[in-house]
Order: sequence, then C-alpha cells, then structure tokens
Amino acid sequence: MPATTLALIRPSIRRARAVRGPRAAALAVAAATALGAAVLGPAAPAPAHPGHEGFARFAQVERGDGILRKGCHDYRYRYEVEVKPRFDQWALETFLVDRRGERVAAGALLKGADPKAGVDSIRFCRTATVPGRFTLRGKLTLQNVDEIHDGSIKPIRFRLRLPS
Repeated sequence: MPATTLALIRPSIRRARAVRGPRAAALAVAAATALGAAVLGPAAPAPAHPGHEGFARFAQVERGDGILRKGCHDYRYRYEVEVKPRFDQWALETFLVDRRGERVAAGALLKGADPKAGVDSIRFCRTATVPGRFTLRGKLTLQNVDEIHDGSIKPIRFRLRLPS
C-alpha cells in the first residue's frame, strides 16, 4: 500500500483505538484495507480462494444441539483460530443460517480483541427463525503487510428444537 494511503488511514485507526478500544481499531484496519484495495485495485493477480478444505486447518467452530428458547438469547459456540506467525492480523466472521436458508445472525472475532480460542455467542430471537437444523458458517481472513488471504472454513450443523 502506498505511503499516501497509509498516511490517510493511520489517523482513523488511532482515533478508533483511542475512542472505542482494540476491537474498533481492528475493524478500522479491516475497513481501511478494504478501502485501499477498492481504490487501488489488486497489485498482483489475486490468489485462488480455497474452499473450506484449504482453510479448515486454520480455524474451526463447534456447537451441539440445543433448545430454541422463547425471546432473544445468546447461543454459544466454541471456536479456535490457528494461524502462522507471518500473518499480522486475522478475522473470523460467522454466519448462522436456518433450515429455510435464511441468515439469522452473524458475528466477528478479531486478533487483538479476541483470544485465538474460546467461546463466543450469536444473539438472535426465536421470532426471526424456525426450529430445526442450523448451519454455522465461517469466513477466515488472514493478513500481513504484503498479502490478504480469505476463505471459508468447514461449516457445522446442529439442531435447535422447541422446548417440550
């Protein structure tokens, strides 16, 4: 990225870090990178984006079956991100899809704001979905100074049923 672009981006990152903390700063870095790529275009041909077969070794999510409770609730899942040291930044975006194919909720985990492994949750309301089989998909983005790689991780499936 040219120095002029970095000069424009750095103040917004500092402002985000000072005002909103590390998660906002990481989001500012991701937004600035996307903006720089959109304005400047790719510097070299983009590498092929592997499917979950390629990125499954870097990140995974897991969740067991459960109850679809009345009202709005946080539904927890476990995650683990394992990246090579050469990548300065990582982001794991998660997307929850119900049996109708409707996207119900989404979330994001970022280096600097979240640990590499732990428990996170996705919040959604029972009125926005139907009981049954759900799929939790993920997109992992890895970045260093020279390159950005992203791809899908292996999706997981689980059931949420109505209480008895």
